[in-house]
This record gives sequence, C-alpha cells and structure tokens, in this order.
Amino acid sequence: MIDVKEAVSVAKKFMKELYDPLQSALDELALEEIDQTDDGRYWLVTLGFSREKPIISMLSSTIQVERVYKTVKVDKGTGEPVAMQIRTV
Repeated sequence: MIDVKEAVSVAKKFMKELYDPLQSALDELALEEIDQTDDGRYWLVTLGFSREKPIISMLSSTIQVERVYKTVKVDKGTGEPVAMQIRTV
C-alpha cells in the first residue's frame, strides 16, 4: 500500500515519461490536488503545468501561456498509474 507522498512521486514521474522530455513546461510541474476514489482503492493526483498556445489572427500572431491540469489515477495497492485525465477548472 503506497502513501500519498509516494502517489505524488509516481504521478510526476508518469507525466514526465509521457510527455516529451524537452518540453520546458514540465519544469513547472506542480501538485494541485490530491483525492482518493470513493472505494479507497486509488489516489487521484492532479498536477498542473504551463503550456504555450499560439494565437494567430489576421493582424498578428502571439503566444499565450495557459495552465493545464491533469489527474493521474494511481493504484494504492500496486503504486502503478492506471489512468490520466484532463482536469478542467
């Protein structure tokens, strides 16, 4: 059985492995929320990071930075990440 600190570590490692390691956005990866499922079998770890979003119009193009949130579901028994979902705020 893993504790909450281990679940956060697993979730961060999982995110970094899934995304391109050259993305500097993941340098800003931060813990946002921790919860567990109603049945107590999984940790729900929400992580946030910043991502550049190009805005192109007829007059100009700019880069806007947006905050993105993902929730990683971590099995409490095995410590394995089993799912990742977009977390809307």
